[in-house]
Amino acid sequence: KQAFSINSNYALFDKSVPYIDLNTNETKGFVQLKEIRSENCIECTPLSQLGTELERLGVKVEICSIINLSSDRGKNIMEQNELNFTSALLISKNIKEYWWIFDQIESSLIEKKDNYIFKTPIPPYLDLKDGKIKGKVNIIYIENKSCEDCFNVTQLKSSFQNLGVYFDSERYVDVSSTEGKNLLNNYNITAIPTIILSKEIKDYPSIKKTLEQAGTFEDDGRFVFRKLNLLNVKYQEINKK
Repeated sequence: KQAFSINSNYALFDKSVPYIDLNTNETKGFVQLKEIRSENCIECTPLSQLGTELERLGVKVEICSIINLSSDRGKNIMEQNELNFTSALLISKNIKEYWWIFDQIESSLIEKKDNYIFKTPIPPYLDLKDGKIKGKVNIIYIENKSCEDCFNVTQLKSSFQNLGVYFDSERYVDVSSTEGKNLLNNYNITAIPTIILSKEIKDYPSIKKTLEQAGTFEDDGRFVFRKLNLLNVKYQEINKK
């Protein structure tokens, strides 16, 4: 019923996009994208790549413009759409004609006068309210160098990167060091090797539920990975006295 018009004697597929409007002889359904980007944020996620993803899903992208935040055009677009972050992506309203896509992304969009924009920014992004770049996460690997059979904890980094997390820095801490012992005690870590992510991980609200299934958010905002048993790898349990 979503794809066809149903009559008593037939079903007509009349939801093809793009299409020619026979009343006007116009071709309709080509989507336009506008990305507002700040030249001062080299870490910011380039959102024009979403155009490639939309095309993979069958959306015909006609124009994908990249507009500098500092330009008059960029400033006007930001003001007209009440945007306070960048990078920001504007999608022309005919995206809703792509019925097999729009239903899935509608809840993530805000409708403006001339286009749709995403409700929440995709990190890393520049928060124009305080001028800070959000979503730059630091990762600490906690390991026991004497455990030769333990899995390579750096493998966890790529898993988080696949979820879209941007890592600004990384460092290793051995459990035998003073810092390592403090981290084990402060966060009640009972299985290693593992990782601790900085509080900036909270700038990724879309993966919060996924993270909660694998570890805990601590009082200081950091995230500790705890469910090593889910990984089907060799790890070490720590018996605290």
